[in-house]
Amino acid sequence: WEWGEVSACTRVIRTTTDLATVAALSQLLYGARVSSEPDRFLLRELLADCIADHTLGHAWKPRGLDLQLPFVRQLQSYTSALDAMPDIDSAQLLGLPANCRVAWEKNATEDIIFGLRELNSTVCVNEKGDNTAAIKTLLALWKKLMSGCPLIKSDYNVEKAARGWWGCVCDNE
Repeated sequence: WEWGEVSACTRVIRTTTDLATVAALSQLLYGARVSSEPDRFLLRELLADCIADHTLGHAWKPRGLDLQLPFVRQLQSYTSALDAMPDIDSAQLLGLPANCRVAWEKNATEDIIFGLRELNSTVCVNEKGDNTAAIKTLLALWKKLMSGCPLIKSDYNVEKAARGWWGCVCDNE
């Protein structure tokens, strides 16, 4: 989003009561950024479910949540309802299979592990100065952060730290 787009959207939403216009505007703004057909399908489904006339009714609630949004004019009621929503969107909220989050996390973890292994094999130390590209500390920190993840093997250890200012960081780690 660029600020001009945000301003234009805000102006249109404040001046119209037609949700079809708001949905079309959202489709234009997001549709240009969505490249694959499954993502475009998901965008169309979300627009049909979240920006439609039935969302203005008393009984509407977000898909996948038991929480019903208030139908009052007090802003505090909406603030409380939105605070009660989960911080991370569930798969059900987006109309996706329940295991898609686990599959996404597994794929993301495999990509990270592959990238870190590749970085580990390309560690380069500049002998002339303090400029080093030691990845060992990054790997150790990542291992520490991900220690509870069952997808990570726990047999990683730092073999050798670099020299220079980055070496001090490695030693203090």
